[in-house]
Amino acid sequence: MNHSNNRLTDSKVQENLEWEDWLEVLSDWVWMMDPEGIHIYSNQAVKEILGYEREEIMGRSAWRFWPDEDREKIKKSEFQNYLKQGKKWTKYPGKFKHKDGSTKILESSAVPIFDEEETLLGYLGIDRDITQRTVVSDREKFLHSLLTHDLRNKLHIAKGCLRLIQEEQLDDESGGYLQRAIASLDAQKDLIDKISSLRRIDKEDTVDEVGLKKHLEVAIHQINAKNDTSDVEIRPLEDDFKVLGGNLLAEVFFNLIENSLKHSRCDLIELKAEPEDKHVVVIFEDNGEGIPDKKKDKIFEKGYKASDSSGSGLGMYLVKRIIDEYNGDISLEDSERGGVKFKIWLKSASQS
Repeated sequence: MNHSNNRLTDSKVQENLEWEDWLEVLSDWVWMMDPEGIHIYSNQAVKEILGYEREEIMGRSAWRFWPDEDREKIKKSEFQNYLKQGKKWTKYPGKFKHKDGSTKILESSAVPIFDEEETLLGYLGIDRDITQRTVVSDREKFLHSLLTHDLRNKLHIAKGCLRLIQEEQLDDESGGYLQRAIASLDAQKDLIDKISSLRRIDKEDTVDEVGLKKHLEVAIHQINAKNDTSDVEIRPLEDDFKVLGGNLLAEVFFNLIENSLKHSRCDLIELKAEPEDKHVVVIFEDNGEGIPDKKKDKIFEKGYKASDSSGSGLGMYLVKRIIDEYNGDISLEDSERGGVKFKIWLKSASQS
């Protein structure tokens, strides 16, 4: 059997395929309009997205498919400047009226078309239906607001009330129950903070030149505000280095220090940094109990807890996620001090 006749790349097949045929298999709405905003082409996907036959789109102005309440606002927006100046636009979100009266949210991208004399002939564009994605995103923002604001406030109030009760004369058993309740509230707040940080990782899409010392100082300040560190010496960086990262670097240092305070029973935490090729290596060590070899491979797993503590199991997972986001790397080994040694590689800003 000659398989060459069945290939999609067969030249005869390609010659017989018109570009409109390709556009008709797309699930996104592909359109063309003249400089006045009148549609002169539409693929059939508009039927699925907005409910109109393509013939109902052709020859009509784009403005006719905008919601009445948004029409004037859109005409005065930056979008109008793109049209007048013959500029392209990318992933521009906008509301459209579905034929059934509902509202759809489309993400539009388009390029201008010019003739040989650089006269604007119109636009070729493609719109994607992001209605469901927008609904999910708005709901996620709402739920996150409830989690980080409302629930956090309620935990704060509950803890305040328990602290007031703690000032009363209580027997040992009652005092123990009360302390467990306070510890549980602290664990819930820690979980909320970690979830909030995970969301920030997904939202933060810029990597800038940042100083290591500044973010370490922020982390140490947060640690001292949250924990009793009177019995622990934290030796910060002596030298500052500029790396490619972001504000979440403070989260890395915070979680590393907190992990040592909670689990290693150390009294010394030391941080150093040194250049290595195109990277800066941050070395984090403590003199605590260390981590058994059988647990080292699991330490960065989501939800993993090395002990029976009430923690979220997200701290070290967050550390790895953030470093990955900044195109860095992290390793774990035993420290000569007896505890753990983390080595973090971050891209040097001076070598970028």
